[in-house]
Amino acid sequence: QIFLTLSANSQSSANDLFCHTLAQATDGVIITKTDEALNLGEILSTVIESASEIVLLTDGQRIPNDLHRITAKELVQSVLERKDAGLTASNRP
Repeated sequence: QIFLTLSANSQSSANDLFCHTLAQATDGVIITKTDEALNLGEILSTVIESASEIVLLTDGQRIPNDLHRITAKELVQSVLERKDAGLTASNRP
């Protein structure tokens, strides 16, 4: 199997280029550095637009301990939790 690895903290234009160019030749996407990304919206948008399947996520440097399979429900929950945390932090005096 061949997987495309995309960094969650890279510029969206770079991920867009790789994902749209290479997505058809791969069996899925591995999203790395989710622990370093401010939000996951851009990377998820890129993957959704390319109709690729997210196979694994990494959220740290301890591989394989920080390598995770994730369901769509868990992914949405993670995005919403990050959004809530960001809104809370920005609204504090």
